[in-house]
Amino acid sequence: MKLIHPDWTTNIEFSEGGIELIQIESPAYFSIVLQELLDQKQTGNGRFILSDDNGITNFSKSVELILSPFALDFGNRKIVSEIFKRLMNIAQEEEIIETHEITGEILKYIYRLIDYERIDITLNDEIDLQQLLKAAGVRVAIDETDVLTRLTDYIFLIKEILNIKLVICANLQSYFSKEQMLLLKQTAEVGKISLLLLQSGANFEIIDREHALIIDADLCEI
Repeated sequence: MKLIHPDWTTNIEFSEGGIELIQIESPAYFSIVLQELLDQKQTGNGRFILSDDNGITNFSKSVELILSPFALDFGNRKIVSEIFKRLMNIAQEEEIIETHEITGEILKYIYRLIDYERIDITLNDEIDLQQLLKAAGVRVAIDETDVLTRLTDYIFLIKEILNIKLVICANLQSYFSKEQMLLLKQTAEVGKISLLLLQSGANFEIIDREHALIIDADLCEI
């Protein structure tokens, strides 16, 4: 997989489960690149090109941009909708018999409740499985204690649920130690997740087997 930008002569090439680094020494240019990534993620329009063996990919659907490990949205609409879709498919295929039996029992129970009332009450003859999942509070389990664990859980989640091909993280090395970054790299390798670290500033240590594109204060590539 390859990430290309027309302003850069260097293309960022990813191996499956590999980590690449773009270190931008100019704060002003870092902000420009980050804003461009954010706009392209949101609108699908921009100058970044992500390609794989099958050609150019849909940037909005293939890329996740993480601006902070402290603001991960496990309950965003796309994730929840896809989880509900997967569970509903299971209910209507692998568990179809059990689904009919359980929803039938729920309807019988509601009818018994209605019999206690002297007013006319009606209801649908079928139960909406999605509404049932919502009522049950189905959601992604979140580790509330460790920031790095939450980050790795989130990255695994979006790869599995949303089929994200590339995760771009901004300034992670400002939050985590070298040992934690090595653990993140190992996790990415095991999960076959491609990560791009976008780092502002200079003199950040390159972790084991990480490749780096350094854009200095004069916007020259090193």
